[in-house]
Amino acid sequence: MNLGGSDPSVLASGQAIGTFHAVSTRDAVGLARDGWPFFEINSMATNHQNESLFEIRFGDGEWMLAAYEDLQGSGGPN
Repeated sequence: MNLGGSDPSVLASGQAIGTFHAVSTRDAVGLARDGWPFFEINSMATNHQNESLFEIRFGDGEWMLAAYEDLQGSGGPN
């Protein structure tokens, strides 16, 4: 998986990269999108707990910041 940036054609093709699970990101948006597939991913920095953070894009075009553990076991970053 390319964590440096995603190919925009992936979103157009409808091929999900993985599924978001609100494990660490438990705000209202995270809980509302729990179980949603995501189509693009970009590696970001780390948070104050030294967790890897990722920017993910859902099928509706919205981007969200997610922690590594929100994407584990979903086809996300390994």
